[in-house]
Amino acid sequence: MLHHVDVHVRDLAAAKELFDALADSIGYRRRSADDEFIGYEPVDGGRPRFGLLRDENAGGSMRLAFAVGRRCRCGFRPRARRHGDRGARAPPRIRGRLLRRLL
Repeated sequence: MLHHVDVHVRDLAAAKELFDALADSIGYRRRSADDEFIGYEPVDGGRPRFGLLRDENAGGSMRLAFAVGRRCRCGFRPRARRHGDRGARAPPRIRGRLLRRLL
């Protein structure tokens, strides 16, 4: 079982804005936050947890995917789009623009 994932991001404030906006939709809540780290956990307090670490030199690629019901009426996609995500169906030059900026 996956215990936790740490993701290094260039812009911690932008990552916090995105994940705070989507947390309810993916079944997570913010657990902790400071100037260098933001931690999220499932709403039941279990695992896996994930954390965002500020790293101005982050530049690799990473994909963090969450399952959301196909016919989810929770507003996940519109919220993601409002916060910069264009999704897998967007043209390659736009796809993941926010995550590329963060990583």
